[in-house]
Amino acid sequence: MAGLLILCITVLFRVPVLIHPPDPVHNDSKDFTRAADFIAGSLAAPEAPFRLRYPIYPLLSVLVGPLLASFIPSILTPVLVFIVVALAFDSVRSACWAGLVCATSPHLILYAGARLYDSLFLFMTALVLLSVVLFINTPSCRFAALAGACCGIAWATRGQGIAYLVVIPTVAWLTSRVRLWRLTGTAVLACLLVWGGIQASILLLVKRRGATIENVACMKQLIEDGILYSKGREYRDSITYRPDYPNPCELTWGEFVRKHMHTYPRAVAANASRMLYREIAQALSPFVVLALPLSVGVLGMLGSRRVLLTALGVMALGLLAAAVFIQLQDRYLFPLVILASVVAGPGFDHLWGRSRTTCAILLGLVVLAGVHMSYLATTG
Repeated sequence: MAGLLILCITVLFRVPVLIHPPDPVHNDSKDFTRAADFIAGSLAAPEAPFRLRYPIYPLLSVLVGPLLASFIPSILTPVLVFIVVALAFDSVRSACWAGLVCATSPHLILYAGARLYDSLFLFMTALVLLSVVLFINTPSCRFAALAGACCGIAWATRGQGIAYLVVIPTVAWLTSRVRLWRLTGTAVLACLLVWGGIQASILLLVKRRGATIENVACMKQLIEDGILYSKGREYRDSITYRPDYPNPCELTWGEFVRKHMHTYPRAVAANASRMLYREIAQALSPFVVLALPLSVGVLGMLGSRRVLLTALGVMALGLLAAAVFIQLQDRYLFPLVILASVVAGPGFDHLWGRSRTTCAILLGLVVLAGVHMSYLATTG
């Protein structure tokens, strides 16, 4: 019943975004639409859209449409957060607070109406976290395989998902060192099998259509994007959207290294500085009131929940490292809201037992942030 209540609250906050999707449409949306059209067979081209390299969102778009492919995962994400906290802390009230924090996140509300893979990746983040909690509770090969498979699906959704795989050996080391390599190997194998199976299916489809995937997205392109982003989004867009912009994927790694060997370290330093002093603050700024419940939640987890706290920290570090060393965009930090919700839920529960007035005020501010975003969508 409590989980159903969280679902209803989530839908209530996101319906305005469904009725009034963000305008203008994000630059990447058209690429995902082309990928979905190619899978559906309505797009015939000698070169398949490069977004097929991350095919989960295009596949879901074929089934339910691009808008619902973002909206449906968005409304289910707080429910998953609710389940994660309920299993990890054995407390329905803590789970309700965590689900409420996630449901009212302004960024998550806004991107529920974006025709992008971001909301789906947030759902995958919560799904990986659920599998990790199950693995912590029962450190067996079966749950290691489940966690690895979830990481594989997250990886097939967005490249950042591969960073979550590091959580498995971390948890195995803390819970069952005797079977560390066996559990880690099982998780890695499951991850590779799931991700490889998805990629092989897409490549087979492309081959049957007599096409090849566009060579415009690769690791070199992501790194160069990160270098350009270090000077600001406007500068990056002014360079990459020029008709004469040279494709970095056509360079060899030797040529690429020679081109950027002097600029890359400065870009990494600039991205790290920008992330620490601006992007993380912006991603979590609507929830600055979470400082107290987050602190209380962390202190409460240092005892019997330290394995989960370590797993959350490893996931966060993986997200931050990918943003700093490869590509920094503010929306790549939104999964931190999922992790923060899991910690804040028990923190609010502890505050509720100590000072209900303080807890109610902080929760009210959290909800108001979501109400404000929903109102902006309604009037926009």
